[in-house]
Amino acid sequence: MAQLIRTSTKDGAELVEYALSVFRDVEMSDANRQWALQWLSDRGFGKAPLVLDVSFNDQDDSGIDREATDLEEMTEEQVAALAVLDAVRGTTPSATEH
Repeated sequence: MAQLIRTSTKDGAELVEYALSVFRDVEMSDANRQWALQWLSDRGFGKAPLVLDVSFNDQDDSGIDREATDLEEMTEEQVAALAVLDAVRGTTPSATEH
C-alpha cells in the first residue's frame, strides 16, 4: 500500500503540493489551513517530543499518601505503579514494607 501511494503521488510530492496549496489559500477555512500547517510541520521537522512532568511529592496524582501507606493494604497495580515511580525517581520505595 505504501509503495502504491508513493508511486501514485510522485514519491509524495503531490501530497506536499496539496497541503501547501491548502496552507497558502487565504480563502480556505482556518481549520483547514491549521491542518495543513500541522501536516507539513510534522513531516518536515518531525513531531514535537512528548514532555511529561515527573515531579513528585508525598501525595502523588494517584491519591496515595506514600509516607503512610502499608504495602499490604495496596493492590498489586498500586504497588507496581509505586515501583515504577520510584524507579523513575531513582529512589527506593517509601511506603512501609512488611
